[in-house]
Parts: sequence; structure tokens; C-alpha cells
Amino acid sequence: MRNKPVDWLSIAQFAFSLLAVLGLWGLAFGAALIGLLGMGEEFALPGVSLAIGAVGLSLLLLPSTVLAFLRLLGSDLAERTRLKVKLGWWPLAAALLLPAILLLGNWAVGSSIEWMALPVLHFLAVGLPILLLVYLGMRHLPAGSLQRRWGLFDSGLALSPLLIIIAEMVVLAVFAAGGVLWITTQAELMDVLRDLASQMTSGVVPDKFVELIGPLLLRPGFIAAAFLFVALIVPLIEEALKPVGMWFLHGRLQGPAAGFAAGLLSGAGYAMFESLVAFNGGEEWVPVTMARMGTAVVHITVSGLVGWALVGAWRQRRYLALAGTYLAAVAIHGTWNAMTVIMVVDGVAAAQPEPVSMPAISALASAAPFILIVLGLLCITLLMVWNRRLQPEKTSPPQSPATPALPDQPEPADNVL
Repeated sequence: MRNKPVDWLSIAQFAFSLLAVLGLWGLAFGAALIGLLGMGEEFALPGVSLAIGAVGLSLLLLPSTVLAFLRLLGSDLAERTRLKVKLGWWPLAAALLLPAILLLGNWAVGSSIEWMALPVLHFLAVGLPILLLVYLGMRHLPAGSLQRRWGLFDSGLALSPLLIIIAEMVVLAVFAAGGVLWITTQAELMDVLRDLASQMTSGVVPDKFVELIGPLLLRPGFIAAAFLFVALIVPLIEEALKPVGMWFLHGRLQGPAAGFAAGLLSGAGYAMFESLVAFNGGEEWVPVTMARMGTAVVHITVSGLVGWALVGAWRQRRYLALAGTYLAAVAIHGTWNAMTVIMVVDGVAAAQPEPVSMPAISALASAAPFILIVLGLLCITLLMVWNRRLQPEKTSPPQSPATPALPDQPEPADNVL
């Protein structure tokens, strides 16, 4: 009898997930101490919200950790749960709670329990729409074992953000270095920066900061650089790295339908991470949280399409389809980001003591909410159409769950970092 091969992917999945869980618990403990004990009431909400967000993320990483550990112990739980996704009706019922959660959050804003209640409500408000989108996109599609599903989700939740942050910081550093070199050649701009530095060191009221730095932010060169980075480079990086967990399954995903499901799970994990990190209390909580729902729709849908195209390239050499799908995903994501930049620039211009006239930006800012709604509806439509289109692939007879894998041939499709 041959020796059972070492399951390196499950080892890596367990180790990475465990390290992420422990790191998040440490972050939660430190943030809670700062929020509750160390820095006063003004830090209570940010500190506690960071702690609750970190705990929430760690709870979402625990299933991946436990399932990988059970696999290493030789448990057949992964094989016995290698099913098509059949979530029933409960994700739809859970989504019906969303209006009540938003109303409760709106009531909690400004109350004495805001610091405690709002972070929990935020976790639910961003998590339920993501659950519903995953349900709509993965109905009747092959999704692999429970270990694979949680591994893909958690790779988007922890591994992809880590790689994306590193990549974006490197590019941002290059931008900053180029900007510094250019600024040194602009005598007028150097004078503006010296004046800005002088005023900031003398003490700046936070509400006045936008007015103070506004003239610098509204310069055409800065706006162009912001568009280039946020609307082009960020989508290029994120759409390439969000489905990073799929690369560990090269050769194991049995068709484009499985790739679409894997991409959806990766995008859902990243959407959850980004929505929790972007938490901000105050009177704008409800509209900002609803905007995060739209961002989640974009992340999940385009990641699913990239996952579908990625497996098509691996198994059918459809490299042109992969390139076209990737560029389409970047275009959708980039348009969404561009509208956000336009609204921010328009807001900064309007906040100046003497409002700056920018007719083209103002016109686009007025249209931006409608463009975002159209993009969101387009992504939901693509999600459901692609799900329906790929469902016939489920007609191939699945292996009976009762049929065990040979001891020296473990089922490789259950492993993912």
C-alpha cells in the first residue's frame, strides 16, 4: 500500500486561517481597550466598531480553520458535504430583515448605545445582502465541499485583501515619489504647500480641513492622478487578485460553472472585508451602508465572471475570453470607482468658502447616482443570467456521496487556501 500523500493545501489553509483568526483576536482586544478605557468617549465608537468587525471577521474564518483541521485528521466531512448549493428559502427570509436592521441602525445613531449597537447592526446590514447575492448566483451550481466553499470565501476575506493592499501601496508609493519630484519643479505649488503646512502645525479644526486642503485637491493634475489610480489601477489590481484562492485549485475545478461559483465566493469574501473595514457611524450610516451594498454587488458579480473565464482558459484554452472578461470586469469596477471620485471632487469644490465652478464635474456628479444604480442593476442581471446559463452543467451525474475516496487517492477538489 502506498503512503498517503501529504495534504499541503489543507495544511496551508489551516495555518493561514488560524494565524488570521489569532491576529484578528489580538486586534479586537487592543481596539476594545482603546475604545473603552484608553482614549475617551470620542474613540468609543471607532474602537468598539473595529473590535466587533475584527471579531466578526474571525468568526467567518473559523469554519475554514476547523474544516481544514478535520481534513488533516482524516475526517470525511468534506467529502460528505460535496454538494450543490441548496440553501432553501432562508437567505431570502433573512434578507427581509434588512429594512428593520437599517431602521434600528438609524435609530441607534446618536443614542447612548450607538457605540455598542451600530457595529453589530452594520455587520448584519452588509452581511445579509452578500448572503443573498451568493444564494442568487450559486443556486443549483456545483460548489464543491464545505471546506472548499469556506476556503474560497475566506481567501477573499483575508488573503486577497492582504495581497491587494501590498500591491496598491507599492503603486501608491510610486505615484507619491513621482508626485514629489513633479512638485519640486513647481515653485507656486511649493509655496501653497508651505502655507498649508504652517496652518496645520498651528492647529486646524477638523471641519475646516477640507476647506484648507481643497485648493490643492482640486488642481487638475491631482484630479487626473486620482482618476488614474482609483478608476484604473485599483480595478486592475483587485480584479486580478480577488480570486487568488482559485489559483490553488488549478486543474481541480471541473468546468466553468464551478469557476463561476468559486469566483462568486471569492468576491463575496472581499466584499465582506471591504464593507466591514469601511464602517463609519454618524447620520450618514444608512446611505453609506446602502452604497456598500451596491459595491458588494459589483465585487461579487465581476469576480464570478472572472472565475468563469479563468476556468474556461485553464480547461478549454479560451484565453481571449478570459482577457475580454477581465477587461469588462475592470471597466465595470472602474466606472463605479470613477463615479465615486467625481462625487467626492464635486463635494470638495462645493465645500470651499468660495465654491469652485466645475461644470463638467458637477454635471457628472448629478448623474452619478443614476449611473451607479444602473451599474448595480446590470450586475444583478448578469449574476442571475449567468447562473441560469450555467445551470444545465449540473445535469452531469454527480458522484454518490456514499462512495468513499480511496485511502491513497484523496479528493483534491476539497482543498483551497
